[in-house]
Amino acid sequence: MKREEFIVHLTDLVNDYINFYVGNDAEPQIRINPESLNAEFVDSSEELYDIDESDAVVEEAAAADDSAAEDADDFQSAQNPDYYAIHSLVKIDSDGSVRADAKAIEAVADIYFR
Repeated sequence: MKREEFIVHLTDLVNDYINFYVGNDAEPQIRINPESLNAEFVDSSEELYDIDESDAVVEEAAAADDSAAEDADDFQSAQNPDYYAIHSLVKIDSDGSVRADAKAIEAVADIYFR
């Protein structure tokens, strides 16, 4: 995936949130897999679940006793998603209109495309 495609996808996710989200989750998130760059909209309960899974993988890696197990755990750790509060990617203009914050989205893209 190219940087421009990633930005378009994130912008689409934020715009979908602005235009269609009717849930009551106080902390909706964008979840990004740092290896595949797959990005999706999730609620805060999924973030907590993924943190638990991440902790389990780290514990398994620490207890690994052979290089194959360590390699598998390292691969899994690299897949651990990053989370961004969707509110940090939204901008409210002075007239009250809400839109995707292009600068904030580009800052996220900068993390993955250096």
